[in-house]
Amino acid sequence: MANQRTANVQGESPGPKRKSLRTILLPNSSPVPNWFFDEVLSNPEVPHATRSVFLFMLRKTVGWDNEVEELSLTEIQHGSATSRHTAIHAVRVICECWGLFKKSRGKKGQGASTYEIGGLSEEEFTDRCYLCDDIYGTVHPTTKQLRKQPCTPELLRAQIAINDAKEAERSAEFLKRRSATTAPR
Repeated sequence: MANQRTANVQGESPGPKRKSLRTILLPNSSPVPNWFFDEVLSNPEVPHATRSVFLFMLRKTVGWDNEVEELSLTEIQHGSATSRHTAIHAVRVICECWGLFKKSRGKKGQGASTYEIGGLSEEEFTDRCYLCDDIYGTVHPTTKQLRKQPCTPELLRAQIAINDAKEAERSAEFLKRRSATTAPR
């Protein structure tokens, strides 16, 4: 059977675009990346509240076809059914540590911040989680850990440099051992 989107033999224009299964079965739905189920939902280190805040933010952006959305903390609290302090902490982890959204302060007196879609790919997410685990000993740092050592771009770059140096050292050691075992006697 020919693809509905390809032109027929006579060169006529293609037929109507085929709808995805999601839009047929679940109209008015928000797509959630598969890595969320594999890496976040099943991870006991990640609190339910952080999952809820992420899903709410994803719905308000990706779910409504917005790359950027202005959200107040109150909206996040109500949309994710979390307390104010829990919502603040979850947003810090999601934005600063995991890099899933880029947060910008809203206009003074408006009480809202702007959230732009950040690194939503599985690779970007897992890279940031590994960095968090290297820095804090967990993929989901506590409020106390973030207060003591905020997850800044400088801290992340420094950890990348440390990891790269360790990897170079391991590679050099491996090559040294390998050449020692293959050297002629």
